[in-house]
Amino acid sequence: MKAILEFNDEERHELRLAINADLIYATLWDASQEIRKLLKHREDLEFREDQYQAIQNIQSLMSETIYKIDEL
Repeated sequence: MKAILEFNDEERHELRLAINADLIYATLWDASQEIRKLLKHREDLEFREDQYQAIQNIQSLMSETIYKIDEL
């Protein structure tokens, strides 16, 4: 597959995002896996219930985002 992306001078930020999309995705995946490990071994850590829920919500959001990207 071949794609040509064109950006004007005002869109430099978008250009950088497009160029680094693979790095951004890999970072999102790695962070998601680290959070998964935290949740899996939560007995070893002393999370309060609200902390656990917050981490679980972040992990769900990250998983949904990864799934959406994979579906493109």
